[in-house]
Amino acid sequence: LLLTCTVGTTERYSTFGSGLLASAEEQATGRTAPQLVRQYISDPLGLDTLRQEDTTDTTVNRSKIYAGADNDEIGYDEMSWKTFGGGLESNVRDLASFGDHLMAGDIVSQNSLDHMWVDLGWGYAYGWGILSDHNGHRRVGKSGGGPGVDSYLLMYPDDEVAIVVLINREELAEADNNAKVIATSIAELMF
Repeated sequence: LLLTCTVGTTERYSTFGSGLLASAEEQATGRTAPQLVRQYISDPLGLDTLRQEDTTDTTVNRSKIYAGADNDEIGYDEMSWKTFGGGLESNVRDLASFGDHLMAGDIVSQNSLDHMWVDLGWGYAYGWGILSDHNGHRRVGKSGGGPGVDSYLLMYPDDEVAIVVLINREELAEADNNAKVIATSIAELMF
């Protein structure tokens, strides 16, 4: 946890902070973080593939993942320790549906969304990238990535549009074909 973060004036991201939240939720409810995701998000919204990543579950049809300039095949990281901070998995359809449900106020209230998606001056608020308007269309985004994976959820809340790109290769610093760039290119075609 970061003691040097002042709410409203300092930007700090901490996956461990989301782990603390998960632990508090588990203690308060008597359920595990994966059970909470299923009970409150996945099951009620019909998002069958949105869940804690569990690479030991062989019923999931996962793609192989690749890393480095030579596209070397690599294995999946163990993510169970960070369910609320990047340890979820989903297919494209369910992630786009998650975006639709989020924009519709089915997950958190419209008041909470308005609070979450306000630009605090550094382009990032409550886990979401607050992007400049695109041709008059407000947009927010969320990236995800790690060894062998790159993802981006780009949403236009006022237009009720969610664009999802999932790539089975980690983003290269010099690449112009990462998930965010591809999602933004799709949006440029739409708007």
